[in-house]
Amino acid sequence: MNITCEMAEDLLPLYLEGTCSADSRAALEAHLHICPTCREKRERMERNIPTLPKQAAGVVPLSDCARRIRRHRLRTAGLVLLLSVLSVCILTMCLLAVDDMRRQANPTVFPVEDGVWNLTAGELETSAETVGEYVLFTNSTRISVTAAEDSGYEGEILLWDAEENSAPILYGHVDERGNTCVFENLTSARYYRITCEGGANVSLTISEGRVVSFWHSLGTVVNTLLGR
Repeated sequence: MNITCEMAEDLLPLYLEGTCSADSRAALEAHLHICPTCREKRERMERNIPTLPKQAAGVVPLSDCARRIRRHRLRTAGLVLLLSVLSVCILTMCLLAVDDMRRQANPTVFPVEDGVWNLTAGELETSAETVGEYVLFTNSTRISVTAAEDSGYEGEILLWDAEENSAPILYGHVDERGNTCVFENLTSARYYRITCEGGANVSLTISEGRVVSFWHSLGTVVNTLLGR
């Protein structure tokens, strides 16, 4: 196909960019073969085309950059969501701990039967000889037994189910190094009795052993959530 110089001039930019069709390229090359004027234009245009810098080694294509940006955004969104969930969980546990601490400081005093000492209403001051005469109620999960500090008492403290009274259910020990023993994992659904081996004249203080502490309450909340 023969083309004019005007057509050749229009095709030259596309030809030099490599974007013209195969037919147009063939027609232009045939015209350039016979037309020195158009060949000169082509040479002049080739000299004036700016040289583009080569892609530096290690430069990431734009498509890869876009994928990396999307992955980064997804990771960031996931991290923000995770931190938000953790913050809500921590805040919830702290609120539950504060509520438990408040209940430890201000326990509910339930009425009990006559002849039963309600440890929630107040601690019991007695002796190792007479402590076994008392039936005890606790609205906590603990009963604390403390011997007088200067008594020098060393012996076993036994916790009984007041209704069965067949065998001790828990054992404790006090001595000069530790004058307090604490029975834990108790329930308000049972009445208890305490006896001591030896030290009849030793003064004892029986209480629920409530701990009014944020960290203790937080540990209680965590253990409850974990089912311990």
